[in-house]
Amino acid sequence: MAASAPPKNTIVQSVQAAVTDVRHVAKPVTQSGNSKILLAVTSATAQMPDHKTGYFWAELLHPYEAFTTAGFDVDVVSETGSASVDESSIGAMANGGDKKKWEDKAFPLHAKLAAIRPAAQVNAEQYNAVYFAGGHAACIDFPHASALQQIAARIYESGGTVGADCHGIAIFDNLKLSNGSNILQGRKATGFSPKAEESMKLMEWMRQHNLKTMREVIEGAGGQWHEHSSNPMSEYIINDERIVTGMNPASAVAVAKEMLKLQPPAPLDGRKHHIIAN
Repeated sequence: MAASAPPKNTIVQSVQAAVTDVRHVAKPVTQSGNSKILLAVTSATAQMPDHKTGYFWAELLHPYEAFTTAGFDVDVVSETGSASVDESSIGAMANGGDKKKWEDKAFPLHAKLAAIRPAAQVNAEQYNAVYFAGGHAACIDFPHASALQQIAARIYESGGTVGADCHGIAIFDNLKLSNGSNILQGRKATGFSPKAEESMKLMEWMRQHNLKTMREVIEGAGGQWHEHSSNPMSEYIINDERIVTGMNPASAVAVAKEMLKLQPPAPLDGRKHHIIAN
């Protein structure tokens, strides 16, 4: 019989024995003159057993801080130009610092969210990379978010980087390159695991709403599923040829840092625009 699952709040707060699986050493992006990274969130929302889901705050916040601290400008995008936060990610599952930044409407990420753009109005050529945040709502719209998927394909085929964390991996369902193949075909990837869905008692909700698990998304795209050997709540990422995927909210920072390794240096004057508040 399986061991008892860790409590829910460990999804954000538990970072144990970080494991990074890097199969290929990727070349930096080749776009010239760019110092921008696109952050993508779900437009969907839905009632879960005990809260409404949307984008997961920590999975947006932590990469935002990593990218802006490194000197990159960021924009926030969704398929329709709207977004709602996952209630649990700013409540019981949020640590003190994350919750404080949510409540502080002067924190600069809120201005980015207020200026969120629909994907069809975004020029992919302006960005070195795109990162997809999770939240269970991403399972609803990301598989059919054709404009977001086109942005990701164009950035990748221009030599850029595509990152996704947790349920943000749902974007890879139907994400096709110009040759018609799925971007994950033959590549390793990870995401929120079926074991984690079961431990949170959410697998039944997923099935009721005809939503795929992230393992089903990856394997259905022709990719190879990988996960942490023992703890689905531990930090775990994979970088396979400029596609960086993370397993859970605890992996969001590691995904962003791995993506930064693949970026050209940001202009020095970009580094003055953001300071992380403790």
